[in-house]
Amino acid sequence: MNCLKCSFRIPLTHPDINNLLCGFFKALHVPFIEHKTSYACPRQLTPLGGMKFANRLIPNRLRIYRLKMGYEQIEVAFLLGLKSHARVSEWEAGISKPSLDNLLQLSMIYRTMPDELYYDLRQEFLKDIRKREKILLVARSLKQDRDTGG
Repeated sequence: MNCLKCSFRIPLTHPDINNLLCGFFKALHVPFIEHKTSYACPRQLTPLGGMKFANRLIPNRLRIYRLKMGYEQIEVAFLLGLKSHARVSEWEAGISKPSLDNLLQLSMIYRTMPDELYYDLRQEFLKDIRKREKILLVARSLKQDRDTGG
């Protein structure tokens, strides 16, 4: 069976399995596609860290930690080896994200863990991952049942 939107090959073709998956995806509020038999297309899920934040600001706590440490943006830029404070300003405003190197350095400057600087983003990723883990467990279980003939 193929997804009608992206032609992705969906290996689970038994109607009962498809209906079970459809109900499971509905319960998780995960997008799914309905046809004669309902099924879910893995490609319809939002990619982790993908274009999810393209139309909105990236939530962070950079400004809070900077002020807590008593630094100005230009001082943080100096500590990071940047020529101006423009990038620090963009990161704090949620317009862009720092590179991994800069994020690690920021966490050292602010004396906290990197995921604390992007706590809300971390929570969103964690929620997405937990949903995907549930889907993976169901898919594995269905595959095992199918392979064992149960």
